[in-house]
Parts: sequence; structure tokens; C-alpha cells
Amino acid sequence: PPLPDMETQMTMSAKMIDRRTSTPKGNHSYGPFFLEYSLLAEYNLLQKQKLPGVYVIPSSETSLCWFGIIFLRQGIYQEGIFRFKILIPEMYPDGDCPRLVFDHSVYHPLVDPKTHELDVKRLFVKWKRNVNHIWQILSHARRCFYKIDTKDPWNPDAADKYENSIEEFKEEARACVLER
Repeated sequence: PPLPDMETQMTMSAKMIDRRTSTPKGNHSYGPFFLEYSLLAEYNLLQKQKLPGVYVIPSSETSLCWFGIIFLRQGIYQEGIFRFKILIPEMYPDGDCPRLVFDHSVYHPLVDPKTHELDVKRLFVKWKRNVNHIWQILSHARRCFYKIDTKDPWNPDAADKYENSIEEFKEEARACVLER
């Protein structure tokens, strides 16, 4: 097919520019297109990591939400199956760190008992483009079930039981696993 004339090309390119993120010096931002490309690159990078027991798929409704599941095969949370969502900020990859929120309550020092959100800020104080990646969040989520960190907990009760009464902690963790 023939190439569109210059006027048509300019009109098409103007439609691609996101006015909310363009700069005063010109319309340099391709907002939604860059976001989609970045997320596709992140998903491809995640697939190459092959994290054992972790499966993720982007939502069919929005690329800013990914659904996932973690299967745990050993340790305190053995036989645990935990579903979660990764919520990606609109300004990704320049914005804040993506959030990982479990679908159900998870008894763990790093999981908020009310919101079910995993503390990923301890690893990514400031999210940096091309340095930090979503697969690193997933790796942290998997690892936190095997190496339990009680420093600066989001669930102080779980941290206290892990430190002072490991048997009670194991009972609570087991109950959490069996709820699913």
C-alpha cells in the first residue's frame, strides 16, 4: 500500500502523543505506547528468568495488572498456593515501585494483615528504570517464604511469634496454607 501523505502522518503521530506527559519543549512522549512496550519487555524478561513455582500472566483488561500464583514445595509454608496481583503504576517504569497484593490473608511478617500487600519497598526504596525489574519482585516474594525476615515487619504479631514462639508461628502459617 502507498505511504500516507505528510499531513496524514502528522495527524496520526499527534494522536499517539500523550498530552499529560508531554514536555513544554515539545511532544516528545509517546506515553501509552512506551508503557506497553516497557511492560512487554518486562514480561519477556520474566519469562527468561524461569522462577520455579511462580506463574504470572497480564490481565486481559489492563496491562497495569498482572495475575500470578506461587506454589511452595518446602519449608514452613510447604504445599502453599498463594494467588496474587501485581499492580503496576501508570507512570511505569519512571514511577513508583509495582505492588504485590495477595488475594487472601497470608500470615507472614512482611505481609500486611489488612491489605494483604507484600512489603517490596525494603528492596526497592526508589524504583530505577533499567535497574529494577518486576521479576525481582517475584523472586523476593518467593524467597520471603523460605527465608523469613522479621526486621521492620508489616505484621508485628507474625514477626513476634516467629522470633519468640516458632511453634505457634508454624501453626498459624500452616492454617494459612490450609485455608486455600
